[in-house]
Amino acid sequence: MVGTLQLNYFRYLFDGMNLGSGGSMALMLDDGTMLMRRPYDQKIIDRSLMGTANYTRFAQTSSGAFFGTAAIDGVKRWYTYRHINGFPMILDVALATEDIYAEWRTRAWLIGSLMAALDMMIVGFALSFSQQWKRRLSIEEELRVLARTDGLTGLLNRRTFEESAQDEWRRAQRTGHALSMLLIDVDHFKGFNDLYGHSAGDDALVAVAYRISQSIRRPGDIAARFGGEEFTVLLPNTDIDGAARIAEKILASIRALQLRHVASTHEFLSVSIGVACTVGHQFPNLRSLVNASDVAMYEAKNSGRNRVVCYPVAKEQGSAASVQSSEGYAN
Repeated sequence: MVGTLQLNYFRYLFDGMNLGSGGSMALMLDDGTMLMRRPYDQKIIDRSLMGTANYTRFAQTSSGAFFGTAAIDGVKRWYTYRHINGFPMILDVALATEDIYAEWRTRAWLIGSLMAALDMMIVGFALSFSQQWKRRLSIEEELRVLARTDGLTGLLNRRTFEESAQDEWRRAQRTGHALSMLLIDVDHFKGFNDLYGHSAGDDALVAVAYRISQSIRRPGDIAARFGGEEFTVLLPNTDIDGAARIAEKILASIRALQLRHVASTHEFLSVSIGVACTVGHQFPNLRSLVNASDVAMYEAKNSGRNRVVCYPVAKEQGSAASVQSSEGYAN
């Protein structure tokens, strides 16, 4: 918005200059992209002049003057131009040859004064434009971060996790390195919400997410909110023993929160964690690894909750077959 207002300012400024009936003014980027021109024509804004005879002359030196014919309207003019120091912009002021011959001396004086005044104004506005451009880049980066993260917990959202997990899965398949996954579910969370309210439930999820993120430190480790009260952690180059240690660390960290939960048999908020690893298993795709950790997580719940269980679950002989038959993630 600010950038548009500034360009409109130049439009009004240019229109107010007395350059004769055939005169023109133009403000363009160093790459030839037209920012503003008098006479104004919306069709030529953002048009590239790269390759035209006049632009070629503009690009050769930092400032100068020459007779040339405009590629836009075919009018022959006397051009005076200058590159704005420190900014990727070129300003040109041009008088039609017919107007010059009529009032040469007056026009020459006008051009010199106008260039000096415009030079100062453009530097000032260019500084402001530069600041706004940096601010825009910062806002765009913030939007990119928001699109990738869960709004409540600040962890990656499920879509971003799945994209990153696919990359890690393909890398593990190429290199043969271990890839482990934790699936974490908050125990009796519906009861917690019913007892203490949704605001307290949100606070609890934020606290759990923070403890999870603090328990993984390597740059390649990925933590995400998988949905509702479920979280997941992906651990590249980590075998089942290493993944189990991290899961126990997360479990202990959440126990240490001591969040009161009278509807739980443990009296405090707890989690159940399922752990699965590619080593020793022929998982055909990423979904199979997710399902394996899900099987282990539900075994943790069925075994009393507030614990870590690793896949394969000993008492479920058919787990591997059901896990490997699942679809939904590409190889």
